Amino acid sequence: MRGLKLVVFTLSFLALSSQLMRHIYVQWIVQRQSVLNKYARPVEAAVREATSIEELERRYADELERARKEAAEEKVQGPQERGRRPAEGDPEVMRLAQAIREWESKENQIRALYYFWTCGLLVLLFAAFCHWRRWDWIGLALQILAFSEMIYWTSPSFFQGAEHEFTRLVYYKLAFTTLSLLLLLVSWRLGLLRPGSPSDVKATSYETAGQGGPRVVVRS
Repeated sequence: MRGLKLVVFTLSFLALSSQLMRHIYVQWIVQRQSVLNKYARPVEAAVREATSIEELERRYADELERARKEAAEEKVQGPQERGRRPAEGDPEVMRLAQAIREWESKENQIRALYYFWTCGLLVLLFAAFCHWRRWDWIGLALQILAFSEMIYWTSPSFFQGAEHEFTRLVYYKLAFTTLSLLLLLVSWRLGLLRPGSPSDVKATSYETAGQGGPRVVVRS
């Protein structure tokens, strides 16, 4: 068990530390603006600078109405063409629809982060209870489950869609990664994951071994 504890702590520490460094880089160091942004289409600028999904929805409604009017005018002016594109297939409308889906995906990721990280915290608290009751193997298994959930759901995300919502997601992952790392260090300090802690020693008894005199037997 001592070796397994050390492996769990080391792998968890490496994963959380590397994620923390990456979140810091993405949040404050990397340059996400480009000199080409000023040449982008208006709809691309609207997607990049949107601060709420309602703002994207209003822009989508405007662009969809424009595309439908253009499609109706083309239908009146000329005969029906087999390859005519529907209003929903307009490039501006499709780009806004994609941005809305990406925004909703980021919101769902934030909800999942809250839920599964909280589940990991509750499992870790139960692991601490098992550690206190000397249910060592159950406690260690629960700690592996808890930190696995925390590490997975705080893992890095790739930039897509509106910058505002992506920045918010990275901020939450940065905060929860920091909390996860602190909990890992607390687990080490309290002996939950530290080899040689009192939980690794189940019983100490003194026995008389023939003519060899008393000896200490440590069962782990």
